[in-house]
Amino acid sequence: MENLKKEIFDGVKIVTYTKNDCVDVTKYAHLAENDIWDKAINTALQENKRVYIPDMGKEIFLDSSIVMDDDYVLIVEKNQVITVTETNTLCMVINSRAKTGAFHTVDRTDCNKNIYIEGGIWSPNRHSKVHHLTNSNENPFKGVFAVMFLTNIENLTVRNCVYEGSESYATQVSNVKGFLIENIKYIDYKKDGVHLNGPSEYGIIRNLEGENMLDDLVAFNAWDWDLSATTFGTLDHIFVENVKSNNNEIRLLPGRKTYENAPSNDCDITNCIFKDITGVYTFKMYCQKNWREAFMPDYVDHSETVGNIDNVYFENICFDKVRADGFSSIPVNGLFDCCSYSSNIHFNNISINMDKAEFDKTGLKLFSVGPLTYTWKNHYPDEPEKWGELFEPDRICEAQNITFKNITFRGEKMTSLDDVMGEIHLSVNPDYPNTTPRGGTGYGTIIKESCSIE
Repeated sequence: MENLKKEIFDGVKIVTYTKNDCVDVTKYAHLAENDIWDKAINTALQENKRVYIPDMGKEIFLDSSIVMDDDYVLIVEKNQVITVTETNTLCMVINSRAKTGAFHTVDRTDCNKNIYIEGGIWSPNRHSKVHHLTNSNENPFKGVFAVMFLTNIENLTVRNCVYEGSESYATQVSNVKGFLIENIKYIDYKKDGVHLNGPSEYGIIRNLEGENMLDDLVAFNAWDWDLSATTFGTLDHIFVENVKSNNNEIRLLPGRKTYENAPSNDCDITNCIFKDITGVYTFKMYCQKNWREAFMPDYVDHSETVGNIDNVYFENICFDKVRADGFSSIPVNGLFDCCSYSSNIHFNNISINMDKAEFDKTGLKLFSVGPLTYTWKNHYPDEPEKWGELFEPDRICEAQNITFKNITFRGEKMTSLDDVMGEIHLSVNPDYPNTTPRGGTGYGTIIKESCSIE
């Protein structure tokens, strides 16, 4: 793992700027009216490239996006609140060369380079009820709703920010090579903290903190729903460290993106490390169709395959709480819940704050391999004919070369593979819809002879 960590860090350009490197935006106060500062900030950036926003002792507003170009640096004093006007529907920060990959694969030709964002309290919903911020009013990309939408970039830094009270992704990052996202806090947050889409490589995500979030603190969405991403592809060589929550999930979503008039695109998750994580009750390591398919018969948005996860390390993970269901009462099969083709997955120093006998009563496994099934009734609770399947219960997956080291349940070390992993074999429920879920024919297979525990 240490060699992989070195490879990742060698591929990330870590830089630091201070306010002394920047021009104070208050020199452009004549361009700000009624505390609306986007014109002043953008003009200052265009003329100087490096801009500092001091603590003005009050909120400042944006009526359009802050646009980051090559070599732009934006530093905001830590207690300065930035919000949006009541009618603004645009992302608070975007980069100038963002491009969509909703209909074909993308590369990083003509990309932005060297973008640096630091500080500030980013709070879009203090005055606005707009929940999904997008990149453009005239030509919005499919799949964008973010406070900061950053794509098609080499060398990106986002650090020391606070995100407050929003139903847009805090940072939606995609098609990026060489990125650092660190020292981030989420307050009363209702969407993903870091929403990462492929193709992205060589990244560091560390020191994140958020309580009672209503979506994934970190989402590794190599494949993704067509309304949640603008690009799709492999996530490779990424390091995640020191993530703290009290009640949250982390997603790893592989698959294969199929385009209507272009070749399909593999969206794997490879060569990644997740280390020093507390307060997460499940790692969702499975491909999942768009939930709209559950109740919209003509809506099609699912992966061609369950996707691949390969050479991923989980180290120093503490499960303070164990839950058999997650967001919206969606079932949890495992602390690491896997329905993908998974190989070379390594678990080291995993601690569960529950006695093993008590844990077994929940029906969960530490590493669960197989599909999920859940009947989605939310829109029509009393009309069974309109219920739908949220997951893909006919999927087949396989796991091999899985290693476990120092796995403990309330201090008791596990020594048997049967104690830490298990297969799911679904069957069709003959009593549906009197009882749910509907079930399916899918199953997971573990090549046990390739696995080990110590």
